[in-house]
Amino acid sequence: MALEKSVIVRTVYARGSADGRDKSWRQRGGMSNDPMKLAQTVRSMRPVVPAKVFEISKRFYVDLGFQPHTLTDKLVEMRLGTFAFILQDYYVREWADNFVMHTAVSDVNLWWDHIVSLDLPARYGVKSRRAPRLEDWGLVASVIDPSGVLWRIAEDDTAKRGTDVR
Repeated sequence: MALEKSVIVRTVYARGSADGRDKSWRQRGGMSNDPMKLAQTVRSMRPVVPAKVFEISKRFYVDLGFQPHTLTDKLVEMRLGTFAFILQDYYVREWADNFVMHTAVSDVNLWWDHIVSLDLPARYGVKSRRAPRLEDWGLVASVIDPSGVLWRIAEDDTAKRGTDVR
């Protein structure tokens, strides 16, 4: 809810006119039908991940290696190099239990060794983790965060064969 309200406020503020459209939109003749033009305007695309207990989830992700950057008192951007997601102090069990973050990596075993070294079940009471296992399209490990979000960490072996499926 907090993120939805934030987005709505920003959208209304940005449009600013009575009919909800700014002059530049009108001058351009409406929406572009060229997805490449739209793609060139994107600066980031960050999923919003639920947190049952915000501070615990934040600490969990910091331990995994993410750097927190506070956006508001209920939103924090969790960065890992150039990649990021937004952790939100909002929780609906059905949402969290069906939320999956899929992370493509070049070395799943390096990630797995790091995850095991953190002893996440003892420290955070996370439900489960799964050691790397070969699936039809690559090597996949998984861990579930304190809120129930499933993280799949995958090494795509098709890249080694000359094709890349992400």
